[in-house]
Amino acid sequence: MKKFTFALSALLFFPVMAFAYSFEAAGVDWRPYVSADAQLSLGFVEVETPNTDWGLKSATSIGGLFNFGLGVKHERVRMELSYLTRGSSNDIISWLLTGVVSVSSERAGMLNFYYDYLSTRVFAMYIGAGAGVSQWKQTTNYAWLGSDHTYIRDGTDFIGGVYTGMSFTIADAFSIDLGFSYYHTNTLKFNSLGLKLGTRYTF
Repeated sequence: MKKFTFALSALLFFPVMAFAYSFEAAGVDWRPYVSADAQLSLGFVEVETPNTDWGLKSATSIGGLFNFGLGVKHERVRMELSYLTRGSSNDIISWLLTGVVSVSSERAGMLNFYYDYLSTRVFAMYIGAGAGVSQWKQTTNYAWLGSDHTYIRDGTDFIGGVYTGMSFTIADAFSIDLGFSYYHTNTLKFNSLGLKLGTRYTF
């Protein structure tokens, strides 16, 4: 896992930096940056079901997400390559009512675009969207049916997201982001809305 994360980070870093510096050499003000944010999320996810009439087919999920990004900024526009990892589980009320525990984990690489529709020297409000490829795994256990009713599935899938929020510039190079993010993973049928808090350093 560590080798995979390092390799992906390197693959993201060098194209972004090369892009930024090539434009800087041409006299265009593209400033490279790094960003990181953490999120708490709520959503719905499809779960694997046993061959019964009462099988849980969709669960409310609670979880967290960490995102690391490398990007370039030009005036109000940002373009970013990011690596995210997230995990979720259905909530405790669902456990008690259905006897089902479903846990999902996900790693993804994404290309994101952002636009500051309101921008001052110290404050900005933005919208954004992105898409990429996700590797996911889900384990679902129907405790009332015994240990033989544990279902595991995984896959590689499309992931998409939309974003909105605000950023506060503390210094010329450092800013804090507060916002909302919505993610959808296609085959997993995982939809989540999260509140994020992050930082960004611009070179």
